[in-house]
Amino acid sequence: MSYPPGYPPTIPPFPPWVAPKRYLHISFSTFPLPDRTFEGVKEAMGTANDWLKYGPSSWIVYTGESPNDWYQKLLRIDGLRTVSFLIIEIDISVSKRSGQFERWVWDWFDKRRG
Repeated sequence: MSYPPGYPPTIPPFPPWVAPKRYLHISFSTFPLPDRTFEGVKEAMGTANDWLKYGPSSWIVYTGESPNDWYQKLLRIDGLRTVSFLIIEIDISVSKRSGQFERWVWDWFDKRRG
């Protein structure tokens, strides 16, 4: 059996505002980042649906974008091409987390998001 060109149709990825949301941990090995680079990182984090900065070089973002989308976004920031950083999807379900942090961090994890 043969199909006409373009069949089956390819489905484009969801745009970020309707894509299924996930939590990504983003951590930089270099700290402190140069001021200009850090400002670019803060601007990028502001594009997430929600974010948490819980350490000098560690962020968690709630986003519809993939780890690779974030990697490509961060690479555009001046000064980050020479910095090692990690982006990994995480599961923050109550049964899959433990540790010691201030209450506001746990409250952020428990926040209801649409």
